[in-house]
Amino acid sequence: MKTRVTSCAKSGAFTLIELLVVIAIIAILAALLFPGIRAASAARNQTVALNNMHQIGVAFSLYAGDNSYLLPGRATVENGVVPDKWPVLLSKYLSDIRVYASIYDTQNWIIRGLSLTDALSNSANNTSFIMNGYNDLGAYDTPNVQIRLNSFPTTTNIILMGTPIIGSRQYYMDFEEPPNGNENDVLQLAAFNGGSNYLFADGSARFITQTEYQSSDPENPGQSYGNDLWCVNKGYVIPAIGH
Repeated sequence: MKTRVTSCAKSGAFTLIELLVVIAIIAILAALLFPGIRAASAARNQTVALNNMHQIGVAFSLYAGDNSYLLPGRATVENGVVPDKWPVLLSKYLSDIRVYASIYDTQNWIIRGLSLTDALSNSANNTSFIMNGYNDLGAYDTPNVQIRLNSFPTTTNIILMGTPIIGSRQYYMDFEEPPNGNENDVLQLAAFNGGSNYLFADGSARFITQTEYQSSDPENPGQSYGNDLWCVNKGYVIPAIGH
């Protein structure tokens, strides 16, 4: 008698439909998780950059303490020599010069493979930060204009340093220096999560959203909040250039 053998074993492979379902689930999960991961990464980068800026703020304070409370001025060529600009002057008070390379700046001096000498150049700003230049206070007419830190009635709302656009080599941000030094040309208002970091004269580093920065200043109708933070009263300038 013949015995009929019936195979009840089923193939262990996925069907095409099952594979498509799995792929669809993975895609949905990735779509749900990716924005959160990206936001967390941006927040982390913003915090690292803010900490670097705070260390530069400490250097500003130490420099001012050693120089009769004067902040670094606009260095102009004198007798064919380019005096040290703020990256060089402040570097003496920094324990790690790498704070000059912001994680936001995808063309920062470390990524570009520049040397320490290049990072402290007096001919092109290779750092990832830009200083208040005070040209709007008369630095064009009086090149040796400097600001005395202890002349401010309040230091909490005066910006010393901001975040430039990637690739900018400007040392200073000036409202009256078209076309390469003013706010619209060199300042990045949204480096991280809709805002940027700013260093203030009191040594604090704070994050300000682009919306807040561009909001109307209630004390100066028609002027933005950011304009009031950057522009300093001419009475704070040394030597005095009038009002």
